[in-house]
Amino acid sequence: MRTNFFRTNRIFFTIVTVFIIVSLINSDFFIIFVGAVVIFTYAAFESKCPSCHKFFGKKLLHKKRISERTIYKKVIKKSVIEHPSGETTLVREPDVIPVTIVEFINHYICRNCGHEWQHSYEKSL
Repeated sequence: MRTNFFRTNRIFFTIVTVFIIVSLINSDFFIIFVGAVVIFTYAAFESKCPSCHKFFGKKLLHKKRISERTIYKKVIKKSVIEHPSGETTLVREPDVIPVTIVEFINHYICRNCGHEWQHSYEKSL
């Protein structure tokens, strides 16, 4: 499986090699290169198929909202009070605010092998 990995990602390794050679010539370019590699690596692993393990295979079929609920979160409200004498006082008051939490489920398909999977997550609004 390792030889297949290197064979399918030969373009990636060629580009990385060219960037390393150029970054050795220009040190400012090295910082840009490292940033680009980090972003590319994150994108590659984020879009990896769990079945065939190929990068950039994940395609979003549809996103579905599963549920929505409201919870109440305790926060500390800070305010500054100015006195007529010119002094200021920091006042901390406990407060309760409503927070809406929405649960989503994303359905994906692999462009390479056709494997389908789903991923659920929550987002607070």
